[in-house]
Amino acid sequence: MSERSILRQVSNQFALTTGIALLVAQAFLFAGGAAFGQSLPDSATNKPSDFSLRAQRAIRKVAEQSKRKYQDEAVAFGQQRTLDQIEKEIQAAKLFIRSELDTSSVSGEITRARHSFEVVRKGISTGKDEISTHRNLTVSSAILTQLLRDMRERKTRIDKMAQRMVGHRYRLDSLSTDSLLYTLSADSATIMAYVKKLTISNLSIKPADSLIDKTISDLQVMQSALDPLVFELSLAQEGLESEKQLLAARLFTRELPDLWVTAHLAGFVETVRFSYAKQSMIFEFYLANYAGRFLILLAALVISSVFLYSLRARYREHRPPDGPAENTRVLAMPLPASVLIVISFFQFVFVDPPFVISVLLWFLSIVSLTLIFRGYISSYWMRFWFTMSWLFLIVCLDNMLLQASTAERWLMCVLSGAGMLYALTILRGDQLGTLMESYIVYAIRFFVVSEFFALIFNIIGRYNLSKTLMVGGYVGLIIAILFLWAVRMIDEALRLANSVYKSPDRKLFYVNFDKLGNRAPALLYVLLCLGWIILVGRNYFEFKQIISPFNLYITETRNIGDYEFTIRDLLLFIGISGASVLLSRIVSFFATEPGIQASDRTGTAASIAANWLLLIRIIIITAGILLAFAASGIALDRLTIIIGALGVGIGLGLQSLVSNLVSGLIIAFERPVSVGDQVEVNGKFGTMKSVGFRSSVISLADGACMIVPNGDLLSQHLINWTMGKNKRRQILKVGVAYGTDLSLIKKLLAQSLTGNDNIMSRPPTTIIAKEFAANSIDFEVTFWVRNMDQSAFVQDQVISRIDTLFRENGVVIPVQQAKVNVVMPPSENHKK
Repeated sequence: MSERSILRQVSNQFALTTGIALLVAQAFLFAGGAAFGQSLPDSATNKPSDFSLRAQRAIRKVAEQSKRKYQDEAVAFGQQRTLDQIEKEIQAAKLFIRSELDTSSVSGEITRARHSFEVVRKGISTGKDEISTHRNLTVSSAILTQLLRDMRERKTRIDKMAQRMVGHRYRLDSLSTDSLLYTLSADSATIMAYVKKLTISNLSIKPADSLIDKTISDLQVMQSALDPLVFELSLAQEGLESEKQLLAARLFTRELPDLWVTAHLAGFVETVRFSYAKQSMIFEFYLANYAGRFLILLAALVISSVFLYSLRARYREHRPPDGPAENTRVLAMPLPASVLIVISFFQFVFVDPPFVISVLLWFLSIVSLTLIFRGYISSYWMRFWFTMSWLFLIVCLDNMLLQASTAERWLMCVLSGAGMLYALTILRGDQLGTLMESYIVYAIRFFVVSEFFALIFNIIGRYNLSKTLMVGGYVGLIIAILFLWAVRMIDEALRLANSVYKSPDRKLFYVNFDKLGNRAPALLYVLLCLGWIILVGRNYFEFKQIISPFNLYITETRNIGDYEFTIRDLLLFIGISGASVLLSRIVSFFATEPGIQASDRTGTAASIAANWLLLIRIIIITAGILLAFAASGIALDRLTIIIGALGVGIGLGLQSLVSNLVSGLIIAFERPVSVGDQVEVNGKFGTMKSVGFRSSVISLADGACMIVPNGDLLSQHLINWTMGKNKRRQILKVGVAYGTDLSLIKKLLAQSLTGNDNIMSRPPTTIIAKEFAANSIDFEVTFWVRNMDQSAFVQDQVISRIDTLFRENGVVIPVQQAKVNVVMPPSENHKK
């Protein structure tokens, strides 16, 4: 029962009791007056009698009792309401503690973060036996950034939890100190019942109160542990950035003595252990935070593999006579080709990944390309690839060492010198003409230059610069080879697809390969060149210094009135919106284009896919715009401004555009017409080619394309022949001369329709004598053609057959004739 109803009930009870008391008093007064009124003298009638005074006292007593009872009930109601609120607050606090608060896990995270921080700090401070290295500072900075982000998130979460628990504590204290709880009734029985209720309530309040206090205390302990940790992490991060700036400024400064001079550096085994601890830590952090992107990579790999395996199966079934041999690498190795293509492009979805993640992806690509090369390229180039791949992997392992050691310096010298000498041998050899990808020569030259300078700087004690050049040279060479062969695999796949998929296929998602062409677009090469620059530039700290001002510019907060934004948010909004529009166009671009071929409304899945194409495009664009608003930090409530502006625009003159858009949605949902249907609009026959947002395209029989707004498509009398299974009724009129045997004519006409496979048996044909014309008796022949595209051809066959039969049986088709009588006027001589 609600509070209002309870109050109303108490008020009604008080009014009822008071009213009854007044009625009793009035009745008592009336009865007394009737009994004693006549015996009183006239002089006493104007003075209050004892009876009247007693009646008034009785009325006041009843009224006071009713009022006191009402007050007691109101107090009891208020007390019960307060106790109920206390119980609800306790239950809410308990539920929050059980469901959302896990102090043990948070404490464990703080402990692990503190341990990780201690590991990261090792090797950062330079001493007499160690030097600062770019790799150590980069990895340590990445770990600190992740730790700082995690701890700040935990701190924000703990602060909100503490604030919420303090709120529960405050509300409980406020309710417990309510004076209404300590207001007692005058009735001893009521007091005893209320005290018993308080005792029971206190049994549940006391442990909950202790639990809340303990939780608040635990949260305060975690806050006291998180605050200094976050501060120390921030301070260490700032120190690392300063150290990296200082190291970049001293790039060409001697850090170690010459290679042949003994230097006091850390031991190689100690360096490996130290590096393994940090590398494994950053690897775990990245996997945990970017698991979704790895799933995207895996999904792309599955889709690419399905495509290539389907392509191989189709090629084996429908190999063209002039097609390439089946030992084409994309057919022989579909899975390695998929791995190579997908990793080459989708590795860029990982934003600034740690080097260990990049090495893992490159290793998978190297293994895949090695399988592709096996038995395909010459042994000379296979040795080159095998040698460079092993040297590259050793260089990557060396790059994961985060501290300098004498053994590592000699190893770097061997790797740079051996790679440079072998590459020079390749460049001076006579086998460059047999190289399948000629652009690899430029990568080899870049590699030789990088390794030469790496070797020189290593000898003269420039450790960080030498290591950067060595790794950059190997990465540039291997990535160039991987990218060029990934494009080669794409070219092979497109060329094969164009040769065997003359029409779109369900297994390949109805992609129209005629639009794609048989080579990768030139834009792909440009993007791969930019990707190569980015991947190689990541190894150079100066590259990050170059793009740092740009990052600062796009991340700086700007204001327009009360609205805050950054250039990055705007670029993100434009990028996501543009990507959604581009994806929508790609879906339309790759979709089946049936052309003039009719689709069966009851048949192919391709027609069904095309029917939903418009709806899919609308969903892509809508989801993209909403995601752009959310990702760029723009409040979704600002959409109301845009909607309001659109409303004004619609009211001022966009009714036609909106009508066409809504009509497009109706076509997508109700499907009165589908892509590939044979339609007739305003007497023009054609095939529905596409259904767009605003308009649709109809391919006419004469080869032209007619663009019809979607609103007009629904408002006009649209005839869809495909909905009737493309059958068409033909009516042919035939006239014969008067006096001809009509039964013979019917027999001959029926004979002309038999034996034609394009004429349907059901509905049956009809032959009737229509009318007596001026020069003939006209017959009407009605028959049904299976496909309306063949109607003209079938009618030609029927007319030719009728003419032949009529000639063989002597039937005359009368020709309309006109008899002209020429009357000459009489001559003048005749008149005379």
